[in-house]
Amino acid sequence: MHIVHITRTLAVGLVLVLTATGLWAAAAEEEPGAAAEKEMVLDPATGKMVTAPEYGGTLIVSKSGVFPPTADPYFSTSWALHSLLHGVLESLSIGNWAIDRDEFDWSSYADPLFGKRGALAESWEISEDGLTYTIHIRPGVHFHDKPPVSGRELTAKDVEYTFHRNLAMGEFSETEPTPGVLAWDGFDTMPIESITATDKWTVVFKLTQPDPRALRGIISPVVHYIIAREVIEEYGDMKDWRNVVGTGPWMLTDLVEGSSLTLTKNPNYWGYDEKYPGNRLPYIDKLRALLIPEEASRLAALRTGKVDIISQAGGGSDLNSLDVVRSLQRTNPEIEIWPYYQRAFTVYTLNIRNPPLDDIKVRH
Repeated sequence: MHIVHITRTLAVGLVLVLTATGLWAAAAEEEPGAAAEKEMVLDPATGKMVTAPEYGGTLIVSKSGVFPPTADPYFSTSWALHSLLHGVLESLSIGNWAIDRDEFDWSSYADPLFGKRGALAESWEISEDGLTYTIHIRPGVHFHDKPPVSGRELTAKDVEYTFHRNLAMGEFSETEPTPGVLAWDGFDTMPIESITATDKWTVVFKLTQPDPRALRGIISPVVHYIIAREVIEEYGDMKDWRNVVGTGPWMLTDLVEGSSLTLTKNPNYWGYDEKYPGNRLPYIDKLRALLIPEEASRLAALRTGKVDIISQAGGGSDLNSLDVVRSLQRTNPEIEIWPYYQRAFTVYTLNIRNPPLDDIKVRH
């Protein structure tokens, strides 16, 4: 089971994603006449025939950075934490992988609201005056079957509890809000008046004035991971990775500091593949991340098949030279290149509001 992603961020924000075809949890596009014995299905997002998704196996990714010092999203919103917990804990929304690629092709770092679908939220509504956001929680979602939660069903109260803890509201009004969440989602200035679970499946967010950032902040698939009250009451926090209990397709089952982490399939996961609704997720049995700080070592692991993925998304493993990409293409011709555009923090650009650069002929 091998599919390889290698990413590198350029000064202009271009990330190259390279993939070597192989057996993967998601369907892979086939060349004409290739693998005729495999079952072929239509990819509804691209309109192309692909090999049908297959179950089983272990996927190994490479991480270049250190594991976060805490597994509790209240204390950290770093990308290291996201790469550790994404898929273990879940948020109210997630990107819609089944969206028509002519509508949005996922080649950009920025994901628009129309590219999101409900995860723990089944749907949401906004009042005409823009002051009330009603979130309908998905029934039938269960926490991982491990103490102290032991597989109980998620409800709107868990969502209320999580947001109250993050934003120092309700029973947490005497505490401090988490700075990371405030900075990330703009909740430090967002005019939220109350967050209330009005019944088992409904949470109502009330604002004191309209705010265009509110919906994105509330359903953010990056920051507001929904947690269970029992974990905090039992342990005080969720800093220790052994105490992480979520609702996601993966359970965090091992972490060796400075070496590796292992995610194991949640056999009772609620989700189905949005492209192929008859297929229950996840496809693979185990996901392992190996910490390999040196680029040369990561490339050697890739070439020898010890890792399946090198990518920023898979663990912050960027390449620093296009020469390396070209070298991989020469030594591994099965690798394909896909463009992926991402923000960059060290880029200078032209201010086209000021003359003479406001003249397109000058810019050309």
